[in-house]
Amino acid sequence: LWEAMDVERSYVSVDGTYYEATVTVEGDREVLELAAVEPKSLPRPRPVTVTHRRRGERTISVELTAEDGTVLIDGARTLGPGQAAEIGRTARVGTHELRVTVADSDAVEDEATESVTIDEARSEITVFADPDEITVGGDVADIDSCRFDA
Repeated sequence: LWEAMDVERSYVSVDGTYYEATVTVEGDREVLELAAVEPKSLPRPRPVTVTHRRRGERTISVELTAEDGTVLIDGARTLGPGQAAEIGRTARVGTHELRVTVADSDAVEDEATESVTIDEARSEITVFADPDEITVGGDVADIDSCRFDA
C-alpha cells in the first residue's frame, strides 16, 4: 500500500466525497483508514497566480469566494510589466467566484468576475492582466479513475 499511495499527498474521492487517508501497520498488515473531509478540500492547496502584461506598474487584486460566501483568498500585489506573483492558495473544492481588479495608482483600470472550479483536475489558476482584458486560465489534467476494487 505504501508503494501504491502517498498518503501525505493523496486523497480518495468516492461519489463526490473526499476522504483523508492514513495508513497504519498492524502486525504484518497495512490498514487504510479514511476520514471524510468537510468542507470538501484537496490535500494540497491550488495556487492562484497573477501575471502582469500591461505597461507600467499595476496593483492586481484577487478575491476568491466560495458558494457559501466564505472568502478563500483576498490579496493584492503591485507588479511591473512581465512580472508574476502568487496571490494565495486554496484547497477548497467547488465552483467559486473569482473577482480580479487591476488598478493604476488609486484608479481602477479594469475589473472581471469569473466562476472557477477547484477540483482534483485543476492544478492552478492563472490570471493574466493583458493590455485589453483580464483572462483566467490554468493547468487542468485529465484524471483517470482508479480501477482497483479492493
